[in-house]
Amino acid sequence: MLDFSKLTSSAFTTTNFGAPSNVSIRGQSADTFVNGVRARITSNGNGLPVDFNSVESVNIVKGPATAVQGTSMYVGGFIDLVTKRPYFDGTKGSVSLTMGSYDTNKWTLDVGGPISKQLAYRFSYSGENTTGYYTDGHKKTDSFYGAITWRPNQTYELFINGQWFSANYTENWGINRVTQDLID
Repeated sequence: MLDFSKLTSSAFTTTNFGAPSNVSIRGQSADTFVNGVRARITSNGNGLPVDFNSVESVNIVKGPATAVQGTSMYVGGFIDLVTKRPYFDGTKGSVSLTMGSYDTNKWTLDVGGPISKQLAYRFSYSGENTTGYYTDGHKKTDSFYGAITWRPNQTYELFINGQWFSANYTENWGINRVTQDLID
């Protein structure tokens, strides 16, 4: 969530030692929506790694949520995370592997397609393993996302999706107070 402030003007991310990291837009905390439904997504002040494996696009809106989204807690703005949808127009897929410094390895798999004319699926996985640039640091994440869409006719659609995310990492607590050992 820390990177949202880089994507739009009038936005910043509050980070305090041991407190949640939340996006603020136009000076007020921003609500987070997933597919237009309000969700309470926060991270701790030390940068909980949030995974965007399930996200197709991000909408950042300045101003209060519309009546379609329902009541909003804040009027500064909101973020709407739009999740991936299954493919009805053919089977598609992608695989990627990224390797970097500090023993960083990231891999993704995204596949989906029609099961029948009325039913389609999408499955996505992403993982990361790194030691990081701090001594004794590590981060290992796994994210699984699945979605299925059923269209029995032209006017009805049932979309069901879910995500499982696991993170094991060393928190970066920073420097709380200067000691003589730190100075030496």
